[in-house]
Amino acid sequence: MAYENLIKPYENDFGVAIQALIQDNIKNINTAFIAKVQSISEDKKKVNIVNVIKNEGSNQNVVIPNVLIAQPYSSEWQISFKVGVGDIGLAIVCKDDITNYKQSGVDSKANTKRHFDITDSIFIPLSLYLQKENDSLGFSVKNKNGDCELSFSADGKLSIKAKEVEVTSQSPMSIGTSQTLLDCFNAIIDNLQTAIIGGVTSGSPTTQTITTLPNYTAQAQIMKQTIQAVLK
Repeated sequence: MAYENLIKPYENDFGVAIQALIQDNIKNINTAFIAKVQSISEDKKKVNIVNVIKNEGSNQNVVIPNVLIAQPYSSEWQISFKVGVGDIGLAIVCKDDITNYKQSGVDSKANTKRHFDITDSIFIPLSLYLQKENDSLGFSVKNKNGDCELSFSADGKLSIKAKEVEVTSQSPMSIGTSQTLLDCFNAIIDNLQTAIIGGVTSGSPTTQTITTLPNYTAQAQIMKQTIQAVLK
């Protein structure tokens, strides 16, 4: 029998022999492991990974090809980011053969009867060893160079750092503070009218009068309407 050699050492205690058989099978079940991206697959949508932790007596890196990359995704919102060679993450081994699902992305039948096979892994990119001190963290998204970053702090502060920022809106933007930007721009225009462009003086130094320049009132109103259209 296949298990005869395993049972013989415990032939005086059949219960212990059964436990040994169970343990021998359990230790061969693949569940999850820390993995590293060795290369990107040909379709540029999957990765080829290796196990970071080597078993005793093994110096070979078994390459697991065409592994699906797991990223936050729902029918309403998606978060995606580039994965590169050398990235570390967690590989989770699926219970059943996911070959058909990898090809279609929809409900499908298992292609074989294999279970807990490392070829049916999915890869989740994660920062494991590079985690910063927890007390210093809020929520941030940044590139590897740190020159493009969006961060939120616990006290409600939002910080944006980038070489260039582009904002596209299909309707007028609404930006509100304790004093709206619209009010600020209107005040600037009014001050310009009074202090710089608004008039010329006439009469004696003690009886000066201010005369509004022709067409300025109409032009100032146009400027205010233009700003209002942008900052609704």
